[in-house]
Amino acid sequence: MLLAAGCGRVGFAETESVATQAITVPAFSTSSSTFTPIPGGTISIPPGIGLRWLLLTSATLRSSASASTDTAVEIQYTVNGEVRGIGGTQTGASDRPGPWQHMYAFHGEAYGQSIAFELRDAAAATSTVEQLHAIAIPLPDTSDLQIANVDQIDVSGSALAPYAELSIDPARPGEYVMIAVANTTELPDHSGVYLQIRDTTGTIQLSAAHNPREALQSYFMMWTETLSSRGTCTFESRTGNVLGSSQIRFARVAAFRADSLQSVEISESRSSLIATAATPTIFHSAVTSPTGSEFVHIASVVLTENCPAPLTGGADRSVRFMVDGQLVSTINHVSDNCGFDGTYGVVEQREAAPSEVSIEVASGNGTAVTASNARIMILGLP
Repeated sequence: MLLAAGCGRVGFAETESVATQAITVPAFSTSSSTFTPIPGGTISIPPGIGLRWLLLTSATLRSSASASTDTAVEIQYTVNGEVRGIGGTQTGASDRPGPWQHMYAFHGEAYGQSIAFELRDAAAATSTVEQLHAIAIPLPDTSDLQIANVDQIDVSGSALAPYAELSIDPARPGEYVMIAVANTTELPDHSGVYLQIRDTTGTIQLSAAHNPREALQSYFMMWTETLSSRGTCTFESRTGNVLGSSQIRFARVAAFRADSLQSVEISESRSSLIATAATPTIFHSAVTSPTGSEFVHIASVVLTENCPAPLTGGADRSVRFMVDGQLVSTINHVSDNCGFDGTYGVVEQREAAPSEVSIEVASGNGTAVTASNARIMILGLP
């Protein structure tokens, strides 16, 4: 399914002279146990009252710590020195990458602002960030860019229940781009944690994704909605047992008018695919024809595996993100726990309009990998 919206450039006169700010860092490693600045990992935001900024970022994370170490590689970013996002990942094989995507939104100011990315290894090993993309998109006040967030939520109880209701209040009716993100951890009680996200209509956009480990794994999802009045996105959660508690961190929803961009195209698949071969299979693809002077490609897919007995990790989860037949990003992740459900994705800036975008899935070791809930979004910027 491909939906196109937003061909208006409403109110963009005030941002025509302000460029999108973006960085790409191919790789950086550190053995520091404290957060260390990533070289080339700083975005300078120019002054501009009347602007609103949307930050989108993705990367892969890995550590040389021994297999099954729960907390090792961690990344964070600050905006003007304040931590606004974090992420980690846990693997069942040393130096194998896991996924990370995040999002934040903020207002322009009369002074310049700074976004800085930092990396550490909490297990006294060596952490590496690869394929780091970060894009700060300037939007006008008429974009009605809003963000609702809760920085920390304590989760208890084994029944799925609402833990955060994040409201968006549109200035006027219209089509809105919606982006949701959160990190989860089974700490403090090693109880496992599930996250489910519903849009303002109650439709499930992310279905009960399970994180059975300590690492602050990020979950990322995007969609479009027609909003005519105040609406609430609901973050539901539960633990894996009745005795312990877990946490959600940096739960947030951002929304902005689709007609504030030159074009918005989104394609999704709610079907599923089971991959057992090492040769990649296209799970979801979209033929696109966005308009604009530059473009932002966002993709995400949920990967899971079936748990054998006893419960162990096993599937070598491989996903490739392709644009016009060219490889954009790849993630080859081995989870320590087969019950782990993850969103795997990429964010990247492009000068030329993409015409075909796809998500490919494979298994590196023959153990079945299940792909579901794929999303592809192309933003056409003025």
